[in-house]
Amino acid sequence: QQTRTGMVTRIDRISGTITIKDVPDGTVGANTSPAAEEFKVQDGSRLNELHAGDRVTFAVSESSGTKTVTKIDKK
Repeated sequence: QQTRTGMVTRIDRISGTITIKDVPDGTVGANTSPAAEEFKVQDGSRLNELHAGDRVTFAVSESSGTKTVTKIDKK
């Protein structure tokens, strides 16, 4: 589990998913625009505190091909 930094682009509270676009720390590779990824959220109540455009740090675990956010915090 590594901690990643990103920006929330979409939240689906009904299905318990969040789409986050990775934002690299610093300016190295700033010209590359990484694709946004959709994740399941382990604790769906955390989605109520987040909005599209929020910068977040998050940890992801992968099980059976499903990526799940296990920890997420606003920056």
